[in-house]
Amino acid sequence: MRGLVLVIVAIILTSFVGVLSLVITPIYFIITFKWKTGLNQLDKWLYKLALSIDQTGNVLCATTLQLLLTKKYGFEFGSDEDDTVSYCLGRNQLRGTLTWLGKCIVWILNKLEKDHTGKAIAMKIVKDKEAQQRIIENKYHI
Repeated sequence: MRGLVLVIVAIILTSFVGVLSLVITPIYFIITFKWKTGLNQLDKWLYKLALSIDQTGNVLCATTLQLLLTKKYGFEFGSDEDDTVSYCLGRNQLRGTLTWLGKCIVWILNKLEKDHTGKAIAMKIVKDKEAQQRIIENKYHI
């Protein structure tokens, strides 16, 4: 039951504050940082937002993605909440465990951005190394 309560609270809070943030944040960046710098800040924020939505989609849709996009013994969607859908697709592409639909989605993503799934894997490796370094440097104050 704890998980259900946390999901309901998270959805309610994200809905209210999220809608406000989608209006306030762009205006704040443009006004505070002037036009060009503000647009650059806004672009960084939108990239992080897209990344977090991608990670949420990986967890929220894990079972469906697993059933539709991978063959038996494929790399599991949703197994790590920090993974993106693109990362999981890339891992399955490397393993040769994508279904025809999975291959179509990878093809589309790679047309939108050259080697999108490969870049997703590379970014995950970088982020994991950064997290390890923070632990080594005791940046979590443990």
